[in-house]
Amino acid sequence: MKANFTIEQLIDEVRKLANEKPDFVYEPVIGCAPACSYVSSANSETEGCIFGQAILRLQPELRQTIDCENIISCLLQDLKVNISNKQLVEWCVIVQGFQDNQIIWKDCVSGADDKIKTLFGKQ
Repeated sequence: MKANFTIEQLIDEVRKLANEKPDFVYEPVIGCAPACSYVSSANSETEGCIFGQAILRLQPELRQTIDCENIISCLLQDLKVNISNKQLVEWCVIVQGFQDNQIIWKDCVSGADDKIKTLFGKQ
């Protein structure tokens, strides 16, 4: 199934989630390779990683498609998300990496913002 949203819309939803649940810590599901689930977590059957929650807000019918994937860049490609800027994909990968190391969501987003500025200069 193809996504009907852009990467910018996805990032906006990720930022909203981080603002709504700044101290949320995603806990990976044991047995889901590579320990990431977009639709559930060890501490919730309905709240997966920040990208899964954002995707389901934008397009709930993708639930079965995004059940368990490797990394967000692969999922974005599989869903054929409209990507206008490759730096935005890198931002997503960084957020997911921080999250998978059990960092609170507000720090995942701010850390990715800082890292992107360091890597690519001020946007």
